[in-house]
Amino acid sequence: MLAPLENRNAIERADRDAEALRSALAALRSERDFDRCASVQRIAVLTDEVARLRGVCEAQRRQLDAYASGEAVISLGRRLMALSAANDGLRAAAEQARTLQAQLAAAHDDCRRLADERDALAAGTAMPAGKASAGEASAGEASAGEASASPARPR
Repeated sequence: MLAPLENRNAIERADRDAEALRSALAALRSERDFDRCASVQRIAVLTDEVARLRGVCEAQRRQLDAYASGEAVISLGRRLMALSAANDGLRAAAEQARTLQAQLAAAHDDCRRLADERDALAAGTAMPAGKASAGEASAGEASAGEASASPARPR
């Protein structure tokens, strides 16, 4: 009877070992599947990064080709010419504005001078009511007529 008991222990031990091996195999398969998914994700990320870097490389290659061909210098020269023309236009407009401002100030000065002359003439011809004689009144009217007959010079 001892022999079958030993065989039974050996079989039970073999069953436990087989179960442990199955469990370890299942764990290894699960880990392999997880690693496979992680590797696929890393490959996708790295593939995207390679594509992005190829695009950057191509853009830099085109830029270097443009520099080598002189296109960049030509483009900068064109921009400089356009900006210089715009700057010249602005300078001319600023000079015109200064000229117009000076002419306007001169016109204001002329208006003030004419207004002062008009006021002085009006004050000089105005006589007190009691002292005015007929001859003085007609002379004052004549000088006032001459002042109003001379046209103002437009500027």
